[in-house]
Amino acid sequence: MRVKRKEDPKGLPLPPRALFQMFYTDPVTGAQIGGNVGDNFNLGEVGPLKTTVRITTRTLNSVTAGTKQMTVKWSGSSVFTGYQIQYATDSAFTKNAVEVKITNPKTASYTVKSLTRGTTYYVRVRSYHEFNGMTYFGEWSNVLSCKVK
Repeated sequence: MRVKRKEDPKGLPLPPRALFQMFYTDPVTGAQIGGNVGDNFNLGEVGPLKTTVRITTRTLNSVTAGTKQMTVKWSGSSVFTGYQIQYATDSAFTKNAVEVKITNPKTASYTVKSLTRGTTYYVRVRSYHEFNGMTYFGEWSNVLSCKVK
């Protein structure tokens, strides 16, 4: 498989180079080979491939408690389609977990309202990108918490 700069095999434009890393796992040796999408690299003729697309991880900068609300701030980047915020009342994100989709890639903060006073909430964020009908998610960020006033 060969990835060409600025277009995919169908001739469609690729997203910015820094956005994706693409790897394949050799079915015989198990070795991973790859690089940034947009760089010219040749994966050769190796038969069926398992391809992994990775999106860079966002950093959660702060979570500030307010009266029945909290404001979440992260490091943003306009090269993504958007972000997904997840918050819950436990650090494992299994109790009362809620996900919020942010569709504006220039957004780097969000205020969650109508929260319960005196409750501690745990928050994390990840970026996502939609490309050729598929949605690719980055890894979850670091987790921060705050106790709502």
